[in-house]
Amino acid sequence: MSGVPAGDAVRRHVARLLRIGSVEELATSLMERASLRGGRFEAHEFGRDEHSSASAGATLAGMATVPAVPREMLARCFRRVTRLVHVNGTVIGHDGEDRTVMSSWAIAQVLLGLLIAGR
Repeated sequence: MSGVPAGDAVRRHVARLLRIGSVEELATSLMERASLRGGRFEAHEFGRDEHSSASAGATLAGMATVPAVPREMLARCFRRVTRLVHVNGTVIGHDGEDRTVMSSWAIAQVLLGLLIAGR
């Protein structure tokens, strides 16, 4: 691997292992599948049309730790997750309504995603 930038080698290995064309394609596919109306995120299973703030935070945190994810995509995801947080600091609940009946797990996942991606 001498002479090959580490990032290029990682991209090639990930693409080969996951049988995808690129990490960018994987991130794009994830965002398309995880996106719901109104900037919400799909819960733990795709296709159920169920929002989850915890899934939104975890998706953002995961994407933010992969250097190959395009900055524009990460920025779009970051903006969507920030919209789940009200100005008073409460986080939209699991059902996507403007209620604050939530778990510490969801709040922690949103905070983790915002902190990691905010770098």
